Amino acid sequence: MTNSGQSISRRKFSFAVIADTHLNDQELGTNSPFEVNQLANRRLRYVIDDLNTRDLVHVIHLGDIVHPVPSNGDLYVNAANLFHEQASRLRHALHVIPGNHDVGDKRMAFSPAGGIRENYLDIYSRHFGSDHFDFENQGVAFVGINAQLLGSGLQSEISHREWLEKTLKRYSGHRMFLFSHYPPYLYRPDEDEHYDNLGRQGREEILNLLDEYSVEALFSGHVHHFWYNDYNGCNCYLLPSTAFTRQDYSEMFRVAPHDDAFGRDDRDKLGYLIVHVHETGHTFDVVRCHGRQTGLNSATSVRGSRIDPINPATNRFPILGFDMRNDWFETVQIPPSGGLDEFDRKVVRNDYPLLAIWEMGVRNLRIPLTDLVDSNRRRRLIELARLGFRFTLFSQLPSEQRIAQLVLRNADLIDSWEIAGRIEETSEFCKAFRGMMNASDCAIQLFFSPLKNREDIIRTGQVYYHVINHGFTISDFAGDGLERFDVLESVDHIDGIVIRCGIHDPVDSIMKLASEIQLNTGLQASVHLRLTEDSPAAHQDSEVLLCNRLAEGMFHAWHLGVEKVFSDTLSDNDRGYFPRTGLLDREFNPRSGATLVKIIHSLMSTLGRVRVACRQTKTDPMCLVLECEFGEAVLILAESAEKQLSTENLDGLVEEEAQWVNWETGYLDEQPTNFKGFPVVRVKLQ
Repeated sequence: MTNSGQSISRRKFSFAVIADTHLNDQELGTNSPFEVNQLANRRLRYVIDDLNTRDLVHVIHLGDIVHPVPSNGDLYVNAANLFHEQASRLRHALHVIPGNHDVGDKRMAFSPAGGIRENYLDIYSRHFGSDHFDFENQGVAFVGINAQLLGSGLQSEISHREWLEKTLKRYSGHRMFLFSHYPPYLYRPDEDEHYDNLGRQGREEILNLLDEYSVEALFSGHVHHFWYNDYNGCNCYLLPSTAFTRQDYSEMFRVAPHDDAFGRDDRDKLGYLIVHVHETGHTFDVVRCHGRQTGLNSATSVRGSRIDPINPATNRFPILGFDMRNDWFETVQIPPSGGLDEFDRKVVRNDYPLLAIWEMGVRNLRIPLTDLVDSNRRRRLIELARLGFRFTLFSQLPSEQRIAQLVLRNADLIDSWEIAGRIEETSEFCKAFRGMMNASDCAIQLFFSPLKNREDIIRTGQVYYHVINHGFTISDFAGDGLERFDVLESVDHIDGIVIRCGIHDPVDSIMKLASEIQLNTGLQASVHLRLTEDSPAAHQDSEVLLCNRLAEGMFHAWHLGVEKVFSDTLSDNDRGYFPRTGLLDREFNPRSGATLVKIIHSLMSTLGRVRVACRQTKTDPMCLVLECEFGEAVLILAESAEKQLSTENLDGLVEEEAQWVNWETGYLDEQPTNFKGFPVVRVKLQ
């Protein structure tokens, strides 16, 4: 992530950060009682193969290099030797710091394992060298510490502190990245000590250094899960493991773990980070390894071309946004499990929704008033706005003046406000609020979404259900010529309107309508691309239908210049009204739809603006060809979700220079495969 939501400067270089590899003393065996641990060696081998395909200046390891602890004797030695065998295959420079498995736990009375001690440090140094590092690359300082020493009272802590203070003073004025196995905290800087954070003495020491030396980013491991915190402008990243997930944190998800390891093998959360250092600021990609393995004597797999990932700050065409209907800042109390904590709960925030929208390059988010009213949530919005996210507030017509004043006070956070109400009352409110904005010298775009009653629904020939309906529909603009826009004449003092695209509405017609409204009335259009069935009782569980509508909507919005498209479904809704499949499952792991949005956003940023768009007359499959600044993209869709595209459908559409998006791998392949009904995208880069 970056320290600013502004445009990203030129990239200088990239490096990778891995954590918690937990290598065993044998290829398929472990001294852990958990079976999944025996896969750690094979999973690291896959990671090294993947790292070797990337352009990196170096790789940094955050500790817990091996699983056996120093007191395990030969097990530790054998695991260290196997790590060095694997590391010798890495074509990048490698820098490591110890974790608690490598030198002993931080000092605490309730530690279930042996605490750090001098002889453990000696054993570590014999096998891995120094327990800290510092170096510089192109004016950027990299400093790795032995976090287990902090507050230990050992003699080595004194010398380590002296080295750290001297080193940071030497790099004073440099941009700086700091690396530590233990994170200072998980949720709040003032949280109580537990197994997974630093004790108060060590925490204060590190946090003071972050402030004093304006450290740009801190990278930590240990917890085997992703979190992001902003500490006074310092980006603090907690990394996933390459080996296994910590099962106690599966309490964050309101569903039973899908794996048979009770949450310890949540494979889609395994991976590592690639950090891109720019002239100012930095961004990062999470590389999900999905638990993939490479055997001892396996050949390195040959992969296709990689599509460069984007994020909210680097996405040139962030067309698709999402309604943040679920609590995307949800805090959970992790119960004392009797494993690594026994005497109190740990409070954490579920950051996997944040990670998913970051990976997809989603910039625009629709948020309810709750996210603005609550001070803690508002503080989080401020942090995320610095990363490039932009927020559209949605609400009914406010009945209290305090709501308007609250929105006005936070105008720097809110790009636009979608207000649902009846035309007369909403126009009157927007007129008054626009006057308030002019007096405060701020600007928020105002969008009108008409609330509809039973008579409105029946009059347009739709089936009425006892649910809330709002937004213009395609039936509101029936007829030919400009007179069909007369319905908008009574809407005053607004910048745009909300158009509702139901799951059975023609996506291409809706996007064309939005474009025509913008062209002929000057009003912007915010298109709500619904992925729910019309009936609140019906279950929409087709990923094929979801992916086809998302792909078609994004491609048409891309070439028609429709800049605001929001989907109503980010994660699965497996209970309540309008049950449906989302882009993420209930463990917030990406489904096919998330991969699709990520890749299409990346392709848009790579190919640039659309110059020519044409739709082939052949109806099955539908084929939309977009000629862009830097290449060509072709979207091919089956006539219906029930039909499955296959290579036979692609006759006449295959070109030698083109490559085909593989939704499973995220790579570009030379040949199309059987796509099982999912949309097909062909790409030709200049």
